[in-house]
Amino acid sequence: MKRIYALYILLLTFSFNLKCQTYCTTGLYTTGCTVGDNLDDVTLNNLVQTSTGCSPNGYADYTSDTVQIQQTAQLVMSVTSGYSSQWYAIWIDNNDDGDFDDAGEHLWSSAQAGPAANVVYSENIVIPMTISQGTHRMRMRCKWSGSAIQASESCTSFTYGEVHDYTVFVGAPPLCPQPYYLTPGAKTDSSLSFSYTASGSSFDIEYGPVGFTQGTGTAINDTSTTAIVSGLNSNTCYDFYVRSNCSAAGNGYSLWSGPITMCTPCLPQALPLTENFTTWPPNCFILTGGTHQWDQDAN
Repeated sequence: MKRIYALYILLLTFSFNLKCQTYCTTGLYTTGCTVGDNLDDVTLNNLVQTSTGCSPNGYADYTSDTVQIQQTAQLVMSVTSGYSSQWYAIWIDNNDDGDFDDAGEHLWSSAQAGPAANVVYSENIVIPMTISQGTHRMRMRCKWSGSAIQASESCTSFTYGEVHDYTVFVGAPPLCPQPYYLTPGAKTDSSLSFSYTASGSSFDIEYGPVGFTQGTGTAINDTSTTAIVSGLNSNTCYDFYVRSNCSAAGNGYSLWSGPITMCTPCLPQALPLTENFTTWPPNCFILTGGTHQWDQDAN
């Protein structure tokens, strides 16, 4: 009986030690974010941070802030940095063991370096079903230059960059899942097509000129995950939004995804072509790359 009791104490101690593992919070950078390589204006769904600046030693503990996400839904992320060419990555400690090393805990890495200083970099990230429901720790980090941040580099020491740690709450999948991965397709001078990933069979699409306000555009319904919109003007750019329509099952509507921006090409022109250049720039003319200038004769 004493041996069984001792074994129980040993197992309990081992389990307690696992839960007490601490996250790496030091030695993450040799220089850090003192010259602008920071996570500055960060938006993660409901969480909006503005001008957080540079944290000491390139690490900031924001675990008092909770990011709300759902399985199969999108995490809408945007960030600025005070220096160009930043790479970004996000992890979730799915099994709560004090690290981000386990399979599936690396959520996302940017596929290309970020833009110029203080220009917004944004991405929509789909939360997989393998991320368990409940409360976990989330890590977001950046590094300057080089190549994309790897799944195994949540604690790697880089020269420049910053780490933010948050609390994340993972909810059940929405009753009406949001479409994602909007991808442009074929186009003609009067039609545009795009595809998206979705699990439903009825979708609302709204479109209009670039920058239009939702609610003022043209609305159509489609049953395919490849939309073909016709009757458009040539040489014109449009914004498209899409959402799942689950109202037939009593589950309402998903959030809107988009916009995706696409442009129709110019109409083919028959020869000979006459252009009086009374409107500048002339429609469907390429204005760069030439070697001669046009002169207008006033007579």
